[in-house]
Amino acid sequence: MTQARPDFERVRIAGLGKSALWVAQRAQAMGVIANFQMQEDDLHAADLILIDDSPESTRSWLRNVSEQAKAGTLVMDFSSTKEPITDFADDMIPLTLHYLSVSIIDSGESVSPTSGAQPSVAFTPSMATRPEALERAQEFWERLGFSVFQWLAHEHDIMVAGLRDGPRLLAAAYLQTLHHLYPDLGELRRLDAPLMRQLRQMASSMDNPDASTENAQNVCTILEGVIRELRQLQSAIEAAPRDPSTLQQNHREVQSIGVHLGQDDAS
Repeated sequence: MTQARPDFERVRIAGLGKSALWVAQRAQAMGVIANFQMQEDDLHAADLILIDDSPESTRSWLRNVSEQAKAGTLVMDFSSTKEPITDFADDMIPLTLHYLSVSIIDSGESVSPTSGAQPSVAFTPSMATRPEALERAQEFWERLGFSVFQWLAHEHDIMVAGLRDGPRLLAAAYLQTLHHLYPDLGELRRLDAPLMRQLRQMASSMDNPDASTENAQNVCTILEGVIRELRQLQSAIEAAPRDPSTLQQNHREVQSIGVHLGQDDAS
């Protein structure tokens, strides 16, 4: 049986990111590409270029690609922020190139073989993305076993920001809410419960916890309701009749709730 000819003979990886390298290695193992070269400035001979670098470096690579790549080359970038990159590409990339920004949502490495789920990739087309680019990119990723969907650049960036900053924002809002609801606890930073230490470390890792005031307020509102429910549960447990068989379990539950509320001693 004759082996199918690879879709791409000359592949270049631009940048130091891991996603493009992983994709190239997978594609080569599956016979979708013949070979690939890393950190090549010689882009004019490539028929597939994978750009995986910081946003600023990605702009530089796109500029080089626009000047050097031949017509019909498929160019895909893996930039973590889409809107500024695709806006730049709209001004820079000629329509003779097949350009598209992509994001690997799930590489499939965490998917159980029996689950039936596929690895997935998201396309973020820009004004510089031609229909031919979408068709070729979809065929490429489907040959790698990926399911493909599309979203807009701002939708991608909102989602990524939520995944990156959500836990830190939640931690900051949680600490602020506790201080607002229970001022009698004193300065929360003096408490040394393990959970409180973790929350403080997480909140402090955010460059500006107050950058998204509206989101922080929404999180605080939700947390206020959760904490009130915890307080009610704590009171119900403390008021319930205690027999020897459940006393120890109830005590552990009260302690757990107390720690979440920032109390030094919940007993």
